[in-house]
Amino acid sequence: MTPEALESQFTAVASALNAEVGSANYYRGQVEGAPFLLKLISSDPPAYLIKLRMTEPHNLRSSWPGTLSEDYADANIDCEIEGDYIFLWIRDASSLDAADVVALVRSCVEHHGSYFPESIGHCFDCGTSGTASIVQSSASITSICEECLSRRSAAQKSEEVRLNESTSSLAILLPAAIALSAFGWALFWSLYDAAFAATNSDRVWAPQIVIIAVVLGVGFGLGWPVGKLLHRSGLVKRFSPGWLAASASFLALVLGELLFATYTVHRVTGAFDFGLALSNVVLIASGDNIMYALLKLGFAITFAAAIFHIAKPKVARLTL
Repeated sequence: MTPEALESQFTAVASALNAEVGSANYYRGQVEGAPFLLKLISSDPPAYLIKLRMTEPHNLRSSWPGTLSEDYADANIDCEIEGDYIFLWIRDASSLDAADVVALVRSCVEHHGSYFPESIGHCFDCGTSGTASIVQSSASITSICEECLSRRSAAQKSEEVRLNESTSSLAILLPAAIALSAFGWALFWSLYDAAFAATNSDRVWAPQIVIIAVVLGVGFGLGWPVGKLLHRSGLVKRFSPGWLAASASFLALVLGELLFATYTVHRVTGAFDFGLALSNVVLIASGDNIMYALLKLGFAITFAAAIFHIAKPKVARLTL
């Protein structure tokens, strides 16, 4: 099936089911009172996932696939009843047209009719009928009335407040956290160099992927305390998390490289010569080696990303 044909098929399926574009790469809609999410999960072969929301959770085997005719044998159809959803998998739709896919969805709903609402507009929270509308949150879908949705939205906002609780006095610890991360930066690269010096070689046997994983892992770990303090102090509520992460990373890495250069000069000359370290900090930082420089760049990016990810305000998901 060509990409154009697949797009045409998917569009026709979504249209026939009155599905609209949702979030998380899903289309959302309602068929025979059952809220559903529709997603194209593969293009080669073309494969569909349809999640149908049940009124109550179940964990059962479905006998429905066994009732299908041989016309659908090549489509590799499966059906799972788990938790709040019936998962309909059409793992190879290349032998089907849009009408076939739609017929399968309707057949699945009809076969499992007792698990779905009897009418459109059913509220999955309070059970009233006629006033509920479709609401999606990430990979969850439901039909809910305005009163119940307001209650759940209030709970979501309350959870966000809890996740983003802060104490402004913690901001005074930020310089110490940056200094600690800078020291960790200098210590790590000193130990990295020491590993080579101990073998009197410019190579240390280890899989490249292991070295990269260690470098990135340490970078993330060193960024954690700075990011946590930025979040807990509430500074991310007043300033851009991206700007704060970039600024904190710059300060920590500059200080870390200065410490590393000072230690390197002392190791070579036996004296603490800050002026000599400052004049050679760029050369020492790069190690005059492209792979070494790239490792440090990856370390720095991971360090900054960790600060940003941990510091940014947390968003609570609307539970449905």
